[in-house]
Order: sequence, then structure tokens, then C-alpha cells
Amino acid sequence: MIRKSLVCGVLVLMTGSVWAASLDGTNWQVKVIPDPMTRKLGEHSFGDKLSFKNGKVTASECTKYGFGASDYKTADAPNQTSWDSTMTSAKEGNSKWIGEVKGNEIAGDMIWTKPGGHIFKYKFRGKKGA
Repeated sequence: MIRKSLVCGVLVLMTGSVWAASLDGTNWQVKVIPDPMTRKLGEHSFGDKLSFKNGKVTASECTKYGFGASDYKTADAPNQTSWDSTMTSAKEGNSKWIGEVKGNEIAGDMIWTKPGGHIFKYKFRGKKGA
């Protein structure tokens, strides 16, 4: 009985949103595009590389603004994985990433809240890559 409970408990943990391992070891080349209001404020599209490793995600372009690797959470469903992460920069605020992976494609939203409360919204889309 104890063994059966232990196995069931492990299976529940493996399919829940606590584990981030399903994306670990992957890299994604993405295009990040500001929404119309953010574009009006002078923000532009840019390319970025998302890297998932050891339960953390980094965005190469965002590291230039002081955003370091941050924990991420996933939720797996048939043929897709949803994930989210909030990156923090001492000088630039918070960057919330919410995305979905389907096969070799990734897409989602990034919301950058700068100190003082200014909010910049972006969409991102890309493919699995080196």
C-alpha cells in the first residue's frame, strides 16, 4: 500500500506545474514585437534567445538590462507545454514571460513593468534553435 501511494504521489508531481524540466536543455530564437501602444512609446521589435537550463530561463537581450536567469514553471498538456517566469532587474523592473511550446515552436506574451509603473507589452514567437 505504501509503495502504491509513493508511486501515485511521484506521478502527480511529474505531471503538475511544479516541474520545469520539460523545457530544460532547450534554446529558442524568438522575435519580440511591441503592441501598438508600446510601439507609440518608442519601443521596437528585437530578436532574443530564450535558454532553459536547470529550472531557470534566460533571455539573452534582457541580460543587457540586468535581467538574470529566473525560475520558470511549466504545465504540460497533450502536444504542448505552457510556461511562465518573472525576471527581475534592479534598475529596469520586472519582465513577466508567459508562453506555450508546441513542437518546435514557441509563442507568448512578455510584459515589462518598469520602475515607476510604466508597462510595456510585447508578443513573442519563434522556433527551437541553438
